[in-house]
Amino acid sequence: DYNSARDAAIHQANIINRLDLVDALTSVNFQLGTSWYLYHKKTWHLMKEHKWEEAAVEAANSLWYEQTPVRVKDLQKALRSMPV
Repeated sequence: DYNSARDAAIHQANIINRLDLVDALTSVNFQLGTSWYLYHKKTWHLMKEHKWEEAAVEAANSLWYEQTPVRVKDLQKALRSMPV
């Protein structure tokens, strides 16, 4: 459900202090569910550390990437657009 995905994305963006990632996180939550970060722990940890490039690389190290690489690449693009 889009509203649940958007609400979760806003919450997650607040945790990592990057509201400019809400759209990208909404997509992740919509596809993977609002608990995605429990399964993609390394990616989430790197995002919380603001290690954008490392998080982008780690996101591709997953079954998610094998199944829907375009969606992972969308997240990677958003992460890589974050200021260092």
